[in-house]
Amino acid sequence: MAYFILPSHILADGSRLANHFLKASRSCLNLQQDSDIESPISSSIIIRCFHSNYIHAIGKAKVSWFLLGEAIRLAQAMCVHHEYALENMDPVEAQLRRNIFWQLHTGDNSAALLNNRPFILHEFILRDHISACHAPPDGDSLLDTTRSHNTEPYESHLMQSFHLCQNLWSLGAKLLLDFQLLQPFCTSTSPDPPPLTVQQTSAILDAYVQFLSFTDNVPAWFHEIDEPADVTDANQVYQRAPVSGSNA
Repeated sequence: MAYFILPSHILADGSRLANHFLKASRSCLNLQQDSDIESPISSSIIIRCFHSNYIHAIGKAKVSWFLLGEAIRLAQAMCVHHEYALENMDPVEAQLRRNIFWQLHTGDNSAALLNNRPFILHEFILRDHISACHAPPDGDSLLDTTRSHNTEPYESHLMQSFHLCQNLWSLGAKLLLDFQLLQPFCTSTSPDPPPLTVQQTSAILDAYVQFLSFTDNVPAWFHEIDEPADVTDANQVYQRAPVSGSNA
């Protein structure tokens, strides 16, 4: 995926190299697919997500959705949407599972909203409560904090940006589901269809307002990222880049 999105001035043949790496990665996965499914870990899902994302980027939406489905089924089997399933687990592995669940949750919402696919990881479909935390427990980090460009608040800003994106897609998904609930009222052939209740109307309006006003409640630093700034410190330049990308 990284080879595909790198600018040509950094890696001229990136897109062609990406195809070869994808083929090699999928071939390796096929060799151990059964054992990987029987005893999955976070990378079992992450690898399939990378495959799905890259294939979607090259325009193969159906194949991408199929691969996303594989990752989602593994996530369901591993119960990564439950915080209790992550207890007594290595902190790094537990946080990787939390992150990949929320990434899948966003991908599922995206597929439903943009490609008219059915929801799979919505609580209503799961018939279960989603309890996976957003933030890692205090003291646990996925970055090498001995490196100067990984010092705080870099990782906390990354995680906040990641979950702001997830929350936006969740609000969009809620709004879509609310509109879908209206369909029987709009398509009824009855000359006198039942009116919406006050509670239904209020819930839909609340969801709509929350979606429209989402950016009003983001942290101040999130808006400052894209403001013109004369930043020359290498660490600050490094730290601004990924957050700026999520802001876009």
